[in-house]
Amino acid sequence: MLILKKFRPLIIFKALKKVDEAMQIHIEFRPLTTGVISSELQVRFETGESIYVTLQGKCVQMNVQLTQTKLKLSDTFVGTVNYKSFQIVNKGHDIVKYRFTNYSTIDDENRFRSLVSSELNELKEEAEKKVHLENVEENGDAAKLAENLSILNRAYKTEHLRANGDPMLLDDTLVEVLPLEGQIYPGTSVEISVIFKPDKVGLVEQQLFCDVQGRELRVPIDVIGNAVGPVLAFSFESIDIGEIFVGSRHSYDVVVINKGEIDGKLQLIPNNSAFGSRFTFNPSKIVVPANSKSLIEMSFISLKLGKFREVFEFTIDGCDEPLRINVKGEVIGPTLHIEPKVIEFGTISLGFEHETEFSIFNTSLVELDY
Repeated sequence: MLILKKFRPLIIFKALKKVDEAMQIHIEFRPLTTGVISSELQVRFETGESIYVTLQGKCVQMNVQLTQTKLKLSDTFVGTVNYKSFQIVNKGHDIVKYRFTNYSTIDDENRFRSLVSSELNELKEEAEKKVHLENVEENGDAAKLAENLSILNRAYKTEHLRANGDPMLLDDTLVEVLPLEGQIYPGTSVEISVIFKPDKVGLVEQQLFCDVQGRELRVPIDVIGNAVGPVLAFSFESIDIGEIFVGSRHSYDVVVINKGEIDGKLQLIPNNSAFGSRFTFNPSKIVVPANSKSLIEMSFISLKLGKFREVFEFTIDGCDEPLRINVKGEVIGPTLHIEPKVIEFGTISLGFEHETEFSIFNTSLVELDY
């Protein structure tokens, strides 16, 4: 009987040998940590005697290096892709395999597999209860029930096998790595592309891990990317429309400029203030193509007098901050001019009616009632 002793005895196999017969034993050394690792091999005879053989091996790191472990990508528009590359260099003398994963250790992977397995068991129990209930409701026989349970067991057994055999490669919707796995020959390198695919505005910080055969620890790789939305701006941030007459309509052209590489969708946020509600924007919803300009007509008419200062906001699809434009001015009443400014009747007799004429000129742009 051969026993390998380290932290606890481990029976390898039993063997009976004839007199003067030899047997060759093959022992594999598969270390998981670096440094000197030793154990003890015990050979126990049926007579009760034992001999001990010391086993010792030294584990060193493979000479494999990553040219970069922190990747900061330039600003990337939402809905587009950006990438950055680095290399894995094999400076050793053996072929090494590599893969990229979400997990920092093999223990993390096993914990995730256990979690998936537990969830599958719970789903299986629920499905079995449902099969039993349906069998009772349909007055099914035992053979039909056994058949349905057999089909169910096979399906969940397949799912368990798939979960346990999952290579646990990197799975991320925002960051993709190509190639995800492979091997590197001695004295060569492989180029790895990290692709950033943002779906919303904001800073993205992801950490992934490179598991290289022959290295004790997985290499963490930090990926930093900033996702930006459409870059829109008005041709001017504020408009002073000055004095306008009450009841008169005035229109102004507002130019929207898209300085980015993706289309920008604008939509007006209603302004319900006394003066703000008297403004109209046509169109109130607009798509501004990338690297182009679009025109919005702003109209205003008010029956209320007074000064105003309004801020109009437009939401930008994919952006948290709205686009703003400030408008100020004053609504004034109609103006008129009377000629002559002084009416001179001269000398008139007491008790006699005397008439004269004067003119009223409407100097405003709206009708004047008097």
